[in-house]
Amino acid sequence: LFSTISSKSPPLHVIISLNFSYASPDFIIFIIVFLFLTSASCISIDKTEKMLDELDELVKNRHDIYAQYETELKWMKDSLAIADSHHERWQWADRLYDSYSYYSMDSTLAYVNLQKKYAHTLRQEYLTTLNEMYVTAYQHNETAAEQMFLSLDTLQIYSLGLQKEYYSSGITLYSYIKTYSTIQSAHKADDKLKRYRKLYLDVDSTSSYAHKTRAIVARDMGDYESALQILDSLASVETDTHNQALIAFNQSIIYERLGDQEGRIEALIRSVEYDLKSAVRTYLSLYNLALIEYEKNSLERANLYMSANMTDAIAGGFNTRMIDAGKMQVIISEASMEQDKEKIIWMFGIICSFIVILVLVITLFVKNVRHSRRQKEIKDMLLEVNSQLKTANSDLKLANRIKDNYVFSYMELAITYLQKLEDSRREVRSIAKNEGLEAVIKVLRSPSYIYEEYKHYYKVFL
Repeated sequence: LFSTISSKSPPLHVIISLNFSYASPDFIIFIIVFLFLTSASCISIDKTEKMLDELDELVKNRHDIYAQYETELKWMKDSLAIADSHHERWQWADRLYDSYSYYSMDSTLAYVNLQKKYAHTLRQEYLTTLNEMYVTAYQHNETAAEQMFLSLDTLQIYSLGLQKEYYSSGITLYSYIKTYSTIQSAHKADDKLKRYRKLYLDVDSTSSYAHKTRAIVARDMGDYESALQILDSLASVETDTHNQALIAFNQSIIYERLGDQEGRIEALIRSVEYDLKSAVRTYLSLYNLALIEYEKNSLERANLYMSANMTDAIAGGFNTRMIDAGKMQVIISEASMEQDKEKIIWMFGIICSFIVILVLVITLFVKNVRHSRRQKEIKDMLLEVNSQLKTANSDLKLANRIKDNYVFSYMELAITYLQKLEDSRREVRSIAKNEGLEAVIKVLRSPSYIYEEYKHYYKVFL
């Protein structure tokens, strides 16, 4: 659909803002669906990230759960110590075996030995042998574990009604061999695993373990939809936290095969939460989550998960988990160190850039201060010059005013003299007409009139 938009088309936000009457219905539907999926994706990412944040806190505080679990174990140990009979002691030893089987392998072995000591019926002996087989397999002695398993008398197993325990132990044994043996042994183990799953489902079709086994069979046959339906139904009614962890882990495997990474991560998170609440130290879910976070380059979280995995494996004596976690811990630590180096280089670059910027800012500040100071000096000089110009202008105004007064007085006096010349001419003419030429000569030679005019002139202009 995006290919239909020309390179000359307006931006997407402009198209959306246009009146819908100008857009085709298909395009409008596409925009709505696109925005909805984008929003849903953001919400989903936020949800997964929130779940991971909560899991981080649970992993960090898991020792509080272990401490509470140790209290429960102590109570069972005290009950074993005060038991009156071998039968009761065997039962308490069996409960402690179950409680330690995913928590501490050394203690599991110790309570298997106690079961062997207190077993006084054929049924208890067979159950003890199955428990011992489990411990032997986890001690990397798969051949001895298989021989121990095959040495059991199946007729006695059937007569004692231990078919479910026997077949489930076979499933556990060959699942382990399939996972940790060579390729050739793994193929043989897979055939036997399928056989014992079928045998188990023939004698049990209602238990939680039966439903989980049926889901695994459907999963291995590629019927992922049926497998998920079985596991979802089982998860809604299951109350045991350890079984809930196993259900969630199997859901994560199916989501992985379906390519649903988000569903896989959420299933693994649930599995880890149930594992930790059950005080399980052999968890594989946290290991897988650590690998996912490593692939996402979220090394801090990957290191937290893998470190917890290795610490619990060491504390529980689970050698296989310890070796696998140890190898990945080294890889994650090296990657984390490389990332730290990159962060240091990046921070060094930022600091250098900051220093350069700081130097530039200081340089510009100093230049600005100097420029401001120079501007102030120029301003003060201009103010002084302006003041001088104002004074000079005032002096010029006064000089012009005096000049104007002088010119006006001069013009006025010139007019007066012209008038007086006219009056003198008339007087001379009158004297010449009435008294004669001698009288005119006498008047003209008289100095008193001219002297008075000179005095008046000097008085005005000097």
